[in-house]
Amino acid sequence: MEYGIVGIIALILLVGLVIQVRRTLTITQKIKSTYESNSRTRLGYVLTTFFYALFLGAYILNMFTSAQSLAINEAVVQVCFISLVLVMISKFVVIPRTNN
Repeated sequence: MEYGIVGIIALILLVGLVIQVRRTLTITQKIKSTYESNSRTRLGYVLTTFFYALFLGAYILNMFTSAQSLAINEAVVQVCFISLVLVMISKFVVIPRTNN
């Protein structure tokens, strides 16, 4: 039962990663087509996508190593936490806010 829930969460995160990749590609194409190139926005979206993928990879690795060695599991959990912190930093600090 618990592995089913973890698998469903992994699938939801995978769908979120696909949406984030599409958003990053759209933003990158939009920025390239406009006159003013905002490299901070592009960098923020690319970093967010990269760290989101890193988190998802570590989360899936954690699913497979949960019954294995405790040292490996602790390292994977630390990578998950650090990548989540970096996702939040790149999402809310690097990407500039738009004034509407």
